[in-house]
Parts: sequence; structure tokens; C-alpha cells
Amino acid sequence: MKLKKLRLLFDDCKSLLNFNYFNITTNKSKTISSDTLFKISQSELIINWREELGEINLNRIQNITLGSELVNNIILKPNQILSLRYLWKDASNKQGFKEGPMFKNGKIHYVTGGGLCLVSTIVFDAALKANLLILEKHNHSTDLWGEDRFIGLGRDATYVHGLKDLKIKNNFNSDVVFKIWVEPDNLRLKCEILSEKQLDSRVEIQQNILKELLPVDISKNAKCDINYRKGWVVETKRVLVPSKRDQTTYYKIERYNPFKMKD
Repeated sequence: MKLKKLRLLFDDCKSLLNFNYFNITTNKSKTISSDTLFKISQSELIINWREELGEINLNRIQNITLGSELVNNIILKPNQILSLRYLWKDASNKQGFKEGPMFKNGKIHYVTGGGLCLVSTIVFDAALKANLLILEKHNHSTDLWGEDRFIGLGRDATYVHGLKDLKIKNNFNSDVVFKIWVEPDNLRLKCEILSEKQLDSRVEIQQNILKELLPVDISKNAKCDINYRKGWVVETKRVLVPSKRDQTTYYKIERYNPFKMKD
């Protein structure tokens, strides 16, 4: 508990030093009609029903729904910041969150609020496509699902209260509104970002795998019966096109650690 308080204090100090602390908002849109706004980005994810999780799937979907409701209709005025920490806090039972899956180092742990990473991911992906300023974002520690992953490498965003947050700043001169909702019948999660003005340029997301990683005791050329998941070093870049000069507005290199899987 003391360590978490120190982490939160450290996060506040960083925001103060970067002149961002007083720009964090939890205000929601009440008067702006979506009919008068332009859709500047959209993202959609499938909420895969994981058979190995059993009834925990229902808790996971409830956490996703509640987490989405807390983000839905958030309005950012110019220079204001969305921080999931101030919306979700510690994702406790008191807020209505239930026990769900959290994946760490290739293993499943069950914690209150588990499953919220799908919401943080779709919010980040929509913000990336909208050319909003990404102040803080963290990938998962491993590529848990491999080819069955719910989004491409470098496009995922995890959330851990007091440790890993998603912070997005409105760097436009007009308001933006986040619309996010769950379609439980077909297990889909959707997010749109609306604004009073259209984007001036087309946004292009580029991803490159810089390196393939294997567990330390497995040789790349050796034949073995060990079941493992590869790791990666991934480069994600956002550019504005067309442009006569470099218009990179987001650049990040992230690492996904390899791990041995249980038989």
C-alpha cells in the first residue's frame, strides 16, 4: 500500500513538472451533439470468449463494460488530458468491478478489474489514429496470445493502478469527445473520437518487428520439444501523409518478453 502511494505521488510530481497536472480532466460531454461533430478516428475489437477462463468470462465482460462507461463521453478541451488513473482508480469492488484475468509474464492471475486492458487498448488505438498526443502508454510484458492476439504488436495498452497509466492529451485547437461502447451480443468493443474539426492530414501507422526474442536457454537453430512463446522488439511509428518533410508524431520501441508455456 505504501509503495502504491509513493508511485501515485511520483506520478503527480511528474505531471506537475511537465505542467500537465492541472489539465487532467474527468468532465463528460453533456451539451455537444454527436450529429454536429466529425468522426476523426474509430477502432473496433472483438472480445474473444476464452474457454479456459470459464465463468470468469462474464466478470471480464462486466469489467470491460464498466470501464467503457467511465470513459464514454469524456470531453477534452484543447490541452486537456485523459488519464485512466483518474477514471478507473484502483478498479475496486466498491466501484463495481469484479475479479478477472490479468496476464503477467505469460501466466494468468485473477485480480479485481481484470480485463480492462481491452478498454485501454481500444482507447489508445483510437487516439493513435486521431493523431492525439500520447503522453504515457505501456505495452503488455509478453505476447501472450501469439497469432491469436486481439490487436497488433505495439498497438496494445495495459493498465496497472499506480504503475502503468494511459495518458492522452488534446493537442488540437478544438474539443474532442471519446465515444466507447460494448456490443455484448456479438462480443464487440467499439470506440470513436469526435471533433468539431476534421483532421488536416491522413494518419498512417507503421509497425516493424526489429528483433525476435527466444527464451535464454533455447537456441534459435536448435530442435527442441519445449513449448514457448516468442518475444519481440517492436517499433511503432505514426506519420502524417502526404508530406514533403518528416511528419512523425508518435514513435515508440517496445519489448515483449519470451516465455515458456505450460504443457
